Amino acid sequence: MRFWLTGDAMLKKDYIDNQKGVTLLELVVAIALLGMLSVSVLMLMSHGITYFGTTERQIELLDNLNSAMNFMSKTVRETQGGYISVASQGELRYRDLDSLGAERLCRFKVDNGVLVRETETSAGSWGNAQGLTSGEITITDLVFTTVSTKTVKIYLQARFKDGKTAALESVAAARTE
Repeated sequence: MRFWLTGDAMLKKDYIDNQKGVTLLELVVAIALLGMLSVSVLMLMSHGITYFGTTERQIELLDNLNSAMNFMSKTVRETQGGYISVASQGELRYRDLDSLGAERLCRFKVDNGVLVRETETSAGSWGNAQGLTSGEITITDLVFTTVSTKTVKIYLQARFKDGKTAALESVAAARTE
């Protein structure tokens, strides 16, 4: 079975048969435009991913700093017999119970930029240091201020490795029994 083209259909067929394809110049322009569009999209995505990663890391570090502050505040609230003493501006001493229920003297302080909790040994020296902050955080200021005999204000300032700083403040009162 054969079809014969007549009139307008024949003109359309001639037009299609005369098409030679895309010129090299058109192809180069199309590739260049596609390349510029791709680079723009990739740069936009790259900045978004970098910003997301940086923000996520800062949140982790702030959480670590907040956990340390919460631990200090909770410890003050749960202090045995309500004994808290600001030994110096950057050191807080308090009474705690060990795993056997014996009372012991403990302290919070900064040691080489790390917030630590130490326990007084039987020999009267300080030991058993427990780091409360990540190594990526440098504590730049730790201030304990006595508000009343059983209440202390805690100010904690830190610098992260990327140079940004954060400060937290809390007021905690030892419970009275």
